[in-house]
Amino acid sequence: MPDRGAPQTSAALSEAVGAVVEESARRLRDVDAREPAPRPLDAGWLAAALGSWGLVAGLLLLQPPVASGPPHQPWVPAPALAEASVRYGLWLAHHRIEAFRAGQNRLPVSLAEAGVVDTSLRMSSLTRDDYAVAGQQGKVVLLLTSGMAPDSFLGRSLARLRQP
Repeated sequence: MPDRGAPQTSAALSEAVGAVVEESARRLRDVDAREPAPRPLDAGWLAAALGSWGLVAGLLLLQPPVASGPPHQPWVPAPALAEASVRYGLWLAHHRIEAFRAGQNRLPVSLAEAGVVDTSLRMSSLTRDDYAVAGQQGKVVLLLTSGMAPDSFLGRSLARLRQP
């Protein structure tokens, strides 16, 4: 009876395992022979990439005038159109206030609450239902109250502003 404690390998099994290992090694050599050697890094492309990243970093950090564009300047009408501009702004503010009043059933606390972003206009509450909006452009100061007819107040200002 053979001893069951020690594993027995047959010569045929050892030969088959050896053949498989040799075949795997041969295939790896063939694959290595077919793969081209890695190309060295092209210094020109590396220099171009580093240079472009350096340019972007410089534009972001230094912010030269060429990269930032012209400084922001608010629109100012010609002196001859200043009154027409203020009248139109007050007319627009009046309609924003009235739209707010129709939707909320009250006057807005400020022009900003009504959606008016023009900082040259000021709103004052006269009574619970009446208000006044004042606007200024240079020396031109105008006042539009809720009791006034806004279309008559606007007059021909819109047509004057549309002229080239």
